[in-house]
Amino acid sequence: MARLGTISAIILAVLGAAGCQSSGGVSGPMAESEQCWWVHTCFDVAQTADKRGAAIALDYKGSFEPFAVQVRTSVSGMDGTWLEKETFILQKPRQIPILDVKAGTTGSWDWRWSFDQHPGAVPAIHDDRALYRLPYRDGETYEVIQGYGGNFSHNGDNFYSIDWDMPVGTAVLAARGGIVVSARGDSNRKGRGWDNHVIIRHPDGTYAWYLHLQQNGVTVQPGQSVEAGALIGHSGDTGFSSRAHLHFQVSALSADPDKFYASFPTRFWTADGEIAQLRKGGRYKAMSLPSS
Repeated sequence: MARLGTISAIILAVLGAAGCQSSGGVSGPMAESEQCWWVHTCFDVAQTADKRGAAIALDYKGSFEPFAVQVRTSVSGMDGTWLEKETFILQKPRQIPILDVKAGTTGSWDWRWSFDQHPGAVPAIHDDRALYRLPYRDGETYEVIQGYGGNFSHNGDNFYSIDWDMPVGTAVLAARGGIVVSARGDSNRKGRGWDNHVIIRHPDGTYAWYLHLQQNGVTVQPGQSVEAGALIGHSGDTGFSSRAHLHFQVSALSADPDKFYASFPTRFWTADGEIAQLRKGGRYKAMSLPSS
């Protein structure tokens, strides 16, 4: 049940008209706040007390390997500078101005912004020959509560995602081997961007996301090599989550200019053999991958 942090489409909007300012308030000429998603992707947001002026800057904190961050803005009836749509490949700490606008004295005005992020610097194609194990211990079964194209949140770039109903503290295993590129385990909060997570890069350049993990329940760190079946953390209920569960997907940056990233279907090995698609409501018993 995740919108990738996010892998994260976060939209803020301010709407108004001359003589009809937004209510509510902030003190001083500009009220500033820092909003972060997954620790490394932060935005410094400042607004005037009447919300007729705003400034936003991307404050990237640095990451183990490059992340692509795509920023989009829409502005009308205001003066200033802004980036309509631009993608940055970031790894080292960097600050980038995104928007600095002020409404005129007459007429309606509007400003909006959103962003997405995904690990990697170049597109990748999934190796469809790859076989995945279920991301929990052998012999265990958990119900699939949302599968491919799930109405709640598995759509668009996240179409090929799976959610398992999983009690907090359940051992989460790597479904496929690779290199850990992002890991967070300090969050105890709900909401977009607060997911404890592990992201693993596979040999084909795709990335597996394991989201909503338990606070202090992540057992790996960026740069660590893991094999399929290795313990990487424990399930939880953090981030954009309506109940305790594990979200899993495999994705990569897209070569399609109209898409930022794309998710891929994955074949799972179970106690009943290979299954091409796990179905909502299904319960599948985990079993180690067969020897190659």
